[in-house]
Amino acid sequence: MLVAKHGLGFKSPSHHEIRVKYLKQQAEKTSLVLEEHKLYWKKNGCTIMTNGWTERRRMIMLNFLVNSSKGSVFWKSIDASDTCKTTEKSFKMMDDVVEEVREEDVI
Repeated sequence: MLVAKHGLGFKSPSHHEIRVKYLKQQAEKTSLVLEEHKLYWKKNGCTIMTNGWTERRRMIMLNFLVNSSKGSVFWKSIDASDTCKTTEKSFKMMDDVVEEVREEDVI
């Protein structure tokens, strides 16, 4: 529908433009949004959230998110298939994320 708004002769972006130019622009926008969240965390604090699941091939995937009253931010995913077997290893993964975010900002 949106392409039709541009009428006949609309030239869509090339594969290269999408893969390089627009991806770079979006990555820069995402970095700016993340920096805004980090400043907010520094002032007001944040919490770390995680969820996990076992996929069809028996891989254990863990997602880590950072949450504050400004909103939730996806931090990273980890393939924990080989590391999620003990409490100590699970704690180590969470502790690493806390340090990456900034321990002083996590409440």
